[in-house]
Amino acid sequence: MVSSIRYIKKSIFDIQDIIDILRFILVNAILSLIFIFISMEELDWSIFSYREEIQDTVIDNSSWNINKIF
Repeated sequence: MVSSIRYIKKSIFDIQDIIDILRFILVNAILSLIFIFISMEELDWSIFSYREEIQDTVIDNSSWNINKIF
């Protein structure tokens, strides 16, 4: 009894894989930029309020609150 396995040579990356990889990189780059700007705004406000001696109480219940993230 002879058995054989048919092997079809495939390329490692096809066009759909490349599009998925580029989409993943683009989406994560956009999200990281948003996170960086939110972090910079929070740090900027902390420095400014310390220099100007502003004593504000801010209530932020949004999901983008940087203090809740950390």
